Amino acid sequence: MDQGTEAYKIYESRQSKYQTRWSADTLLHFGSMMVLLDAIERAQAKAGKARITGEQVFAEMRAGSFNGYGLIGKIQFDIDGDPTQGADSVVVLQQNGGKITKVSELIPLVK
Repeated sequence: MDQGTEAYKIYESRQSKYQTRWSADTLLHFGSMMVLLDAIERAQAKAGKARITGEQVFAEMRAGSFNGYGLIGKIQFDIDGDPTQGADSVVVLQQNGGKITKVSELIPLVK
């Protein structure tokens, strides 16, 4: 795994706090978690000391682009063109022992 990225430097600086390793399963989640944290920080910066809501965080995700921290390029959401916004069901997956397995059948989503 590329240890020269900004993402790795962030991981390495916090590694002692968590029981994880720098590997493919870590990388799968790193980008999405950093985007979420960036969106939360942007929403909080706009709100000042006021409490923020999920809607405000979602608005920040919708309005901006995000850094891929060396793992991937710029991340930008296309909410209006994203087919997952119209999803009516989901399947829950689990990563365990280096394998991804299905742990549910289709679960309907409430609209």
